[in-house]
Amino acid sequence: MLPAPAKQPAHIFAKSLYGVALILISGFVILSRGQKQKHDFDSITARINTIGRTFPGAFNRHEEKIRYLQVGKYPKAFELFIGHDPGDFSPAYEKVDALKAGDIVTVYYDEEKSRAGDNAVFNRLAQFIDKNGQPYYIRGSKDKLGGYAFIGTGVLIGLTLLILKRKGIII
Repeated sequence: MLPAPAKQPAHIFAKSLYGVALILISGFVILSRGQKQKHDFDSITARINTIGRTFPGAFNRHEEKIRYLQVGKYPKAFELFIGHDPGDFSPAYEKVDALKAGDIVTVYYDEEKSRAGDNAVFNRLAQFIDKNGQPYYIRGSKDKLGGYAFIGTGVLIGLTLLILKRKGIII
């Protein structure tokens, strides 16, 4: 009877570096959005068609923290998170409830990159809302914090992989 061949360790290191690279790239993309200025975003100036806590087709268990805003001929409704509880990624400034249908506003936003076949009816990337040159909504620091978290996680995983490779635990 022949002895069983020695079990070779998986080549985890090289494969894992692709994952680390993806995490780091995602972090830098999110961080760059968090550092953009108002004029760097797409914008639309139009009349508010509807604004409220509910929207047809929307289901959200945190209804008191969400506002839906549909403006002009923009095909999606903007979903705005305005929670102020501890632990919420609150906007830096918001007076959204002072807006009403018929007001003319300028919404600065990023266009969400939807997946193939995704017919999203909401844009969750509104960054600023102005009315008559006055701010009514300024998105908080969620993107900056998220970007730093992704980058930090990628660096930690990368360092862990290097340590495991040096110790010969992975190849």
